[in-house]
Amino acid sequence: MKKKTIIAAIFAASILAGCSSTAKKPEKTEADEEETITIETPEDTTEASEETTEATTEETTEAKPTESKPAPTPGGGYTDTTGDILENSEYYEIYRSYAEQLNSEGDYKFGFEVRYLKDKGAEWILQTCDAEGNLLKYHVSNGEVTSLSEQCYFTEEELLSYEDFLNIPFITETNDVGSITSEVVDGWYYGSSLAISTDGTKIFFTYGEPVILTAEEYNSLEVGDYITTMYGSDVEVSKIEEKDGKKVVDLNTDAFFVQGEYVQNTDDYVLFQDSCPVSVRIGTAVLDIAPDCEVNDSYDILYDDQEGYAAYLEEISDDNPIHNSYFWYYMKICDLYDISGEWLVDGSLLYPVEVKDNKVVSLNLEWR
Repeated sequence: MKKKTIIAAIFAASILAGCSSTAKKPEKTEADEEETITIETPEDTTEASEETTEATTEETTEAKPTESKPAPTPGGGYTDTTGDILENSEYYEIYRSYAEQLNSEGDYKFGFEVRYLKDKGAEWILQTCDAEGNLLKYHVSNGEVTSLSEQCYFTEEELLSYEDFLNIPFITETNDVGSITSEVVDGWYYGSSLAISTDGTKIFFTYGEPVILTAEEYNSLEVGDYITTMYGSDVEVSKIEEKDGKKVVDLNTDAFFVQGEYVQNTDDYVLFQDSCPVSVRIGTAVLDIAPDCEVNDSYDILYDDQEGYAAYLEEISDDNPIHNSYFWYYMKICDLYDISGEWLVDGSLLYPVEVKDNKVVSLNLEWR
């Protein structure tokens, strides 16, 4: 039997296969210092002969190369100790100014890394890469941007261009941000909210295409067929059963199909993994939220206080759709998420987010 390959409408390269943000590398702390091992050698009890001594004296040995270290920045000095613990907004302004200075001298890439220090707080680190591929790390010490000799956290490929770096609206870890745009093609996407402005007018988010089959495509599947999400992310149909009069398709991975969830046409089937829809990453964007944006969320599952929510709606004076959502009420009363300057870092999943004329016109904020 000739097997079919069904191609889902996908336009990007990396799958967001899981409920949470992409796993981050372990954060470095003060304990991550270079270990120095001292080896003690016994004294040589054998007297060297005069000939050997003379030969050794006359022999010219080649000098060992010294280990190169990053040059100190003007006024900052060289240090591996913990730097200043500042407000996120202060780090943001200091590092942006320093990035501007570096980029005026050549083509650089940039990234932010955070490390959490016990009893001290969060220290933000700036990593750079110059045109020759040299990686360097910096922190703020005594108010100055100062070089560090630690191993770099990001690879060159994970760092952002200067333009993308400037488009980040607040300080955040950048290894999974990618290229940032303010123009998104009209469409219906799955993604993740990185942050929402505290005035409820902008959103910083990742977005991608869902993997969806029509009912006709789903019902035509046979064992051995492939669902192609492009760029090599194929899954194979391994088994087909009939349950309660419906076709049930098993795949050769832990992914599975669900009908009617988070889709515009409830007859369609969407690919799930780990209880979340699978999408293929397109990019990251900062867009305006339309004044009449339709906002839904599932945060009442975490904390159901409809009476308190009703009282909150009576108290607020604006009609901003974000501020009127249960999601925002939950953020305010629980105070669980980070406020970075004028942005609330929430991490909600967006199933879905709809864009029209470069504005978000509807979004569903999922807490998972």
